[in-house]
Amino acid sequence: MACESHDSTSVNEDGKCICEITIKDTGVGIPKDRVNVIFDAFSQVDASTTRKFGGTGLGLTICKQLAELLDGDITVTSEIGRGSEFTFKFAAELAKSQPKAAEHSEFSEISVAHLDATAPCLESVKRQLGKWGVESSQFCEPDSLLSEIRSKHFDIVLISAGIPALDANEFSAEIREHSCNPAIKLCLLTRLSDLQNGTDLSTMPVDGYFPKPVTPNELRDALLTLSSNRSEADPKQEEPSDIPKNYKGLHALLVEDNPINQVLAVTLLEDLGLDVKVANHGKEAIETLKKDAPYHLVFMDCQMPEMDGYEATRHIRNGECGTSNQNIPIIAMTANAIAGDREKCLDAGMSDYISKPIDTQILEQKVAYWANEAGENREDEASKDKSLSHHPVDIEKTEDTQRETKPTQSKEERSDMSNSNEKAVPTEVWDKAAALERTIGREDLLCRVIDAYLADTPPHVEQLSNAVEDKDMEQISYLAHTIKGASLNISAAQVSKLAQQLETDAKEGRSDRFSSILPQLQQESEQLFLLLREYTALKAS
Repeated sequence: MACESHDSTSVNEDGKCICEITIKDTGVGIPKDRVNVIFDAFSQVDASTTRKFGGTGLGLTICKQLAELLDGDITVTSEIGRGSEFTFKFAAELAKSQPKAAEHSEFSEISVAHLDATAPCLESVKRQLGKWGVESSQFCEPDSLLSEIRSKHFDIVLISAGIPALDANEFSAEIREHSCNPAIKLCLLTRLSDLQNGTDLSTMPVDGYFPKPVTPNELRDALLTLSSNRSEADPKQEEPSDIPKNYKGLHALLVEDNPINQVLAVTLLEDLGLDVKVANHGKEAIETLKKDAPYHLVFMDCQMPEMDGYEATRHIRNGECGTSNQNIPIIAMTANAIAGDREKCLDAGMSDYISKPIDTQILEQKVAYWANEAGENREDEASKDKSLSHHPVDIEKTEDTQRETKPTQSKEERSDMSNSNEKAVPTEVWDKAAALERTIGREDLLCRVIDAYLADTPPHVEQLSNAVEDKDMEQISYLAHTIKGASLNISAAQVSKLAQQLETDAKEGRSDRFSSILPQLQQESEQLFLLLREYTALKAS
């Protein structure tokens, strides 16, 4: 099958950019009687297909909803045996023009040398410097740089920490001794371990430092500060005001198959300053850890299609993702908040455990422990014992303490969080105030979570009904578990409770109870879906 695409843009009378993207393939095509329904959510014919591949028939449904959320639409034309052509349009605000290199006049006279053992890092920094019109030279070997600085003028030298057999202190002294520019400035690009183990970087003979991976903003700030004549200028004194220092530059891998959980967890982690990538199941997580840039934390769901979190963790601990990832902190995330499940996580090799739905304060405690100064002795512990799973935080104590110290809102206080224009809703159907607490008071985030919930959960309820009819216990358990967790995330207690009952009954083989619980779940779900659609429509208006 061949595939081609093209795009076009235009500006409408409101000043918005109308983007149109067309994708054409030479596949089998779509029958005429199916063209009008392919954007509707559907159940797979064979329920085992969903379990094996994680698919729910929602891809085009989600694409259509996304296009409509962007004031656009998606259409298709198709011919059997010839292929299909999908076209989607959306409106977007025109971006402000990016500054041209010539506009960065403050960098026009700067010459930079960069030493790093990895070619991708050198290329990335070189490309960014080039955008600003900065003259730069790249070096993989310390001796090559030392030879060059004897005769070539450099204003700033960027030295990446972690180069094998390189003592940064001695090398910095050699640069100053041999450089033809007596006013040369040195900047160290630090490693995560330097931040974690409490290394006092202020004692190093450099003029500044900032953490890898290099971001454009940090690089620009370093250049501005190091090239400034102000005596007080010192990049190592520049610290972000709202993001904890040790979280900046940390990479987290979120392994989660549920789109609702993905939206919420990614936003909460990014708000803490972490860079987050998502893997949809255990196999994808293993491949990501093998090939991508180093990760510092893994947040692992336990029940997923293709490969669950327990099995994925065992593969990681066995070294299948490389020795650098063998001891990576893996924090389990599961809705089964019971002692036996906690032990199962730790026995699999997971480092820690957090209950779903996610409590933002507890999440921050976990990040602080595993990626910040609270874990400054962690590397020493790991060297004594290869498995971090033997050093978990006392999660039960932590979460119990958090619940005790967290102030409880009265019904009056909780009702104040509701808009006066919104009708009262029984909290057991949907507790909007509690949902807002989970999204740290951000209604924009809550609307995104609800949109994902409405795209995902109605088809899951339909698939659950089919699985009950087929008496497919494994599929019933999986779908009920998914509905339960998603509903907890939006504080829909009644739907979550009914889904949990179905999950438990499926695991225990009690099919005689399905006929009474499933209709209740369907009825409660329809009421919930209606309320959520009304809420998002009101916020959109």
